[in-house]
Amino acid sequence: MQFLLSALALAMIMGCNGTEPTDSLEYVFEQQWELSIEDNGWRSLVPPTIVSDSSLLIAAAEGVQAINTINGTIIWSSELENAGQKIEQFVINGDQLFGHRNNNLIYSISLLDGSTNWEKEIDSASRFGFQMTGNEQNYFFSVNYQSTGESGIHAVDLNGTIVKTVLSDHMPWLLEYFDGRLISSYGWFPTSHASGQMICYSSATLDTLWYIQTEGSLNMCATKIVAGVIYTGTVWGEENNIYAINLADGDIEWSAASYGCYDITIDENRLYYDGGGSVHSLSLTDGMEIWNTPMPNPDENGSIAFSNDFVYILNYGVLYILDADNGEIIHTQKGGDNLPIRQFSLSDNAVFLQTSLKIYAYSLMREIQD
Repeated sequence: MQFLLSALALAMIMGCNGTEPTDSLEYVFEQQWELSIEDNGWRSLVPPTIVSDSSLLIAAAEGVQAINTINGTIIWSSELENAGQKIEQFVINGDQLFGHRNNNLIYSISLLDGSTNWEKEIDSASRFGFQMTGNEQNYFFSVNYQSTGESGIHAVDLNGTIVKTVLSDHMPWLLEYFDGRLISSYGWFPTSHASGQMICYSSATLDTLWYIQTEGSLNMCATKIVAGVIYTGTVWGEENNIYAINLADGDIEWSAASYGCYDITIDENRLYYDGGGSVHSLSLTDGMEIWNTPMPNPDENGSIAFSNDFVYILNYGVLYILDADNGEIIHTQKGGDNLPIRQFSLSDNAVFLQTSLKIYAYSLMREIQD
């Protein structure tokens, strides 16, 4: 299936008021393959994850599966039941995939054939955090202890041994590693006042280096770190903001008011964020808004990505592709069989869409100039 439409015709259909298109400009978005999968239900939160130019990982009912990105065939399926459940990202180090399952087990899977390298139990664990991250020596995950009610972050070596632990009063919702530092974000949202906190730890010792508190919760928006600056945003507060935070000391370099932020993506000069009911483009330098585009539906579970001058956003089960320069909607893509798209991801040359029944590969949106 191929999408091909001239920009002039698109502008007439959409009623856009942006840059005047040329008659010869066309856009192509072409399906490459599709693969039937068994649904992993609401517990499947992790998007298709690119491993290499020729393989990606998905979480399905069978567990973790490796898929050939060229032709859509299954390379291997893991033997661990529930291995892809209740996590929002895979952690990959060399030829190992790290994860957790069944609330008290951590594991390592070989990316070569899907075999289990090791699996270990975490004593007294009652609930894992959704997100994990890692570096060349360790990977990190958060956990809640049923016996004490405390939460913590574990640093685990590549053989599954816990080497460091730091305790916290609150379960970290988001974890991100960058250049020797571990960023932990969380938030709480009582009916009267939502607020959040970000803590920066040394990844080597898990000592606290700095922390900040925010108006609005930090438990929804992804954290992006570029050139020593952390970009994130808050939700559900009396006041919400997009923040640029200095990684070294936690100083806020700039903030921009928003109605809420549910995901962020960045290109060389701009930040794009999902506001729940709209897409916004900001200057990466000072946070000034460049454009905003309303979405058809409010959605607090969307995701956003950027590639090759286009912004991709998942809104209420439909993928929208926008011109990154001016925010015009170029194309909308629904899931096959009239099913909503649950997850999507981008590689250097493809878009992968996952529904409850299938995963699809499309070429990246591109312009054709005669």
